[in-house]
Amino acid sequence: MRIREDLVDASRYARKCPYEMAPQFVVIHNTYNDASADAEISYMKRNDNEVSFHYAVDDREAVRGIPENRNAWHAGDGAGGRGNRYGIAIEICYSKSGGPRFDQAEANGAALAAQILQRYGWGIEKVCKHQDFSGKYCPHRTLDRGWQRFLDMVSAALHTDSATPETSAPGTSDYKVGDMVVVTGYPCATAAGERPGRLLERYRGTVTRVHGSGTHRYHVDTKGWCRAEDLTPLQGQNPQTVLRTGSRVRVLPGAAHYATGQRIPDWVKGRADVILQCKEDRALLQGIYSWVYLSDLEPAG
Repeated sequence: MRIREDLVDASRYARKCPYEMAPQFVVIHNTYNDASADAEISYMKRNDNEVSFHYAVDDREAVRGIPENRNAWHAGDGAGGRGNRYGIAIEICYSKSGGPRFDQAEANGAALAAQILQRYGWGIEKVCKHQDFSGKYCPHRTLDRGWQRFLDMVSAALHTDSATPETSAPGTSDYKVGDMVVVTGYPCATAAGERPGRLLERYRGTVTRVHGSGTHRYHVDTKGWCRAEDLTPLQGQNPQTVLRTGSRVRVLPGAAHYATGQRIPDWVKGRADVILQCKEDRALLQGIYSWVYLSDLEPAG
């Protein structure tokens, strides 16, 4: 099953996903309409409702609209509720009318849930339903058919190739020592994913160790052990290139947002500037006096 990213713009975080999140479980929903995953995510992104979810899945694909390291408003248990603050929300499409499209969407939802369980090293007990948090009869059609039946589908998917994610996002799962990467996620103290640390957002670093097994196989700088899914390669970058205070740099053409969330205008991209200050994953540029992610900069020579 293909997973495609169509993420909400960072300027909408305050309404759609205002809090950082270290996920603890998966929450299953049914959409109660007959729109596709693409349409569900598109509508969620553009409306002004404080309603959001991480994934929508239909009979063809899963679409991710909210990063897994941000919360979403989906469980109906309030701003401080466990469902809203710690759950990865999956909306299964075509549940209003049911039929073959819903059958396949539900199967894909089970496969997606299995992929998430596998990535985090979780067991089947980490699959919850919307009803568990607010009492709402949701996922309605899945509940009508039997919740244990759905859990059995997830368990079966865990032991098949469907639990191996297929994604259109750039990246690789075969990093080696010395590779330069961008990290967005929670580095852990062990390769088994124990004791997650502080969230890193677009931190640029170097793979220093690779573990033979575990969910978090790649150690980056002194930050800790990371999952492959949390890493993006810095294509064409020399691991020995270090950006520091005083470095002359250019903002890459593909840079989208400042580290503070605002959009980067086109006139900023490609122009030479000087780093006034570096702080973890970002740099303060002298000419524009704004914070830019290190991963969006290249040496200007």
